Amino acid sequence: MRLRGRTLRARAVCSSVHRLARPSRLCSRNLSTALRPSSTGLFITDPYNAHSLLASLKLGSFSEADMNDAFDRLDKNMDDRLSIDEVRTAFQGYAARKGLSDADLGAMTERFMELWDDDKSKTIERDEFNRHATALGKELHPAAYQLCGGIALTALPFGILVPFEPQLVAHLGITAAGFGAANGALFFSNVLCTIPMTEVVARRGSKQILVGSLVLMGASMGAVALVHSLEQLVACRLAGGVALSGIVAANMAGVVKIGTPLNRTKNMALLMQARNTGMALGPAVGGLLGSLVSMQAAFAGVGLGLAGSALVFGRIYRDVAPGDQKPIDPPLQLFRTAFVSWREVLTTVPDLGALCVMSAVANGSLAGTNMTLLPLLLCDELGLGTGAIGSMLAANAVVGAVTGGQMGALAHRVGPRLAIGAGATTVAVGMAAQPALGDATLILGALCSAQLGLGVLTPTLAAQIQEKVLKEKPSLVMQAMSLQNTSSFIGLVAGAGVGGAVGSQLGFAAGYQTVSMGLLVAGLATAARFPVRKLS
Repeated sequence: MRLRGRTLRARAVCSSVHRLARPSRLCSRNLSTALRPSSTGLFITDPYNAHSLLASLKLGSFSEADMNDAFDRLDKNMDDRLSIDEVRTAFQGYAARKGLSDADLGAMTERFMELWDDDKSKTIERDEFNRHATALGKELHPAAYQLCGGIALTALPFGILVPFEPQLVAHLGITAAGFGAANGALFFSNVLCTIPMTEVVARRGSKQILVGSLVLMGASMGAVALVHSLEQLVACRLAGGVALSGIVAANMAGVVKIGTPLNRTKNMALLMQARNTGMALGPAVGGLLGSLVSMQAAFAGVGLGLAGSALVFGRIYRDVAPGDQKPIDPPLQLFRTAFVSWREVLTTVPDLGALCVMSAVANGSLAGTNMTLLPLLLCDELGLGTGAIGSMLAANAVVGAVTGGQMGALAHRVGPRLAIGAGATTVAVGMAAQPALGDATLILGALCSAQLGLGVLTPTLAAQIQEKVLKEKPSLVMQAMSLQNTSSFIGLVAGAGVGGAVGSQLGFAAGYQTVSMGLLVAGLATAARFPVRKLS
């Protein structure tokens, strides 16, 4: 009876872990044995350690040649099959880093053999090795879903508080220009802190920075309930920008660590889905709160909710990018390290500069249209109110949330040339058509078509930057992602300025066409840098 009780409890634990972490079928098979008390969370066969397993096997780009090379390196006696002793040798480095005993190393090796030895021959043949390695490389890491939760939590409060912003402006007695300056402070501090934040995450780890940044974001939101002047609002926005830079940098550190050439585009698409989900739910929740609580209570509640979410997140998230725990350099040295790294990757990694420019143009086109011209077009030309405009933007975000995964999978299948070219073209055409349609429903359709194009374009750009830098300068991949993020935010500021200036001088149609033409030209020029891929 005691043995049966333990078995039932083990099965219950296994079932709970499977539901929360969503590991792959290949990894979850025999997962109950992977949770033995002496080494829970340490064994390389644990789904959360899939990135360590792939790194130990040294599978490279997952091409057939790379996997054959990896197999040949492990096959010491060259008999075209892997014995348990050869696998044990491959895992010795991992066991030493984790402090596993010889007994645990032996148990871990036996478990791996059980998972990958399909014909139970007590050896792993080449086709078994290639098949399991490919399947594992395609699966999303369990931590990817938790990282997406952090992104969704970040996007949600901004949408919740949008309906209260007019009340905040009236409460403080400030102009629209003053409120715009306060929001500009958030972007300024975010761009500034993104530059050194990569090194901070590399030292302290993604979990510590992510949890701390969520707490700081909650404090910056909650403190708005207490502000009585524009200066105090600017201070809150500055703190929010610092928090946002930490959230983005910590998420990217985790995503880069757990990504493979076979799932990077899907990883980035999943992050976009999470962001769009938060953006879609935010206005709806904000509208509900607006009928129930005051502005001050809403800001305070959102702040407390973020702080509480950070505490929960800190308990459930297993850090996949723990950092080296070395001392953090002084601020000026952090900036110098970032700039030197940026110069190195720009001069040594092919097409990186073009991809960063494309990221800036893509974000600039969104800032110039959806964030600047679209609300004015809907209000001035169609006479829509704030609620109707918010509903349209929420519906657009829902489309992104629902279709993001499928668009990411499509982008991976067709390759970067077609994904970037077709994605940019779809977005540009959808944008350019909006001022000529004259009907809210038709404009929403154009918005949604552009959203589908973004679902293909945006994850492809991030995945290609990771892929190219990991091949040439793997130690600088996070600095390259920091460069892309900085480029994107600069594009946001520039795009909003260009779209607004042209739209105010020459009309909405001219503003839309200017921004969309820039995106189209940049997209086709960037796509031309990549070879044609045959569709599978």
